[in-house]
Amino acid sequence: MKFELEKFHRNVSEEDLLADLKLVHQKLSENSQPLTSRQYDKNGNYTSGTISKRFGSWNQALKKAQLEQSKKKTSPKMISFKT
Repeated sequence: MKFELEKFHRNVSEEDLLADLKLVHQKLSENSQPLTSRQYDKNGNYTSGTISKRFGSWNQALKKAQLEQSKKKTSPKMISFKT
């Protein structure tokens, strides 16, 4: 068995990141789904963390790509404990 590293996206340009962001947005829009960081993580070539770090925040990246910010807010899941 040969060990191989997964492709690492070290020097990806901002243009490539924005193009992928727009592509994922387009695909999700076809299914009436909003572009969220979670949806991007499932469908994009990079991670939302990479996008956020490169542009300062997820919302800044959306602005730079001229995409609408999702108005949906995620809330922490409720955890119940049995006593």
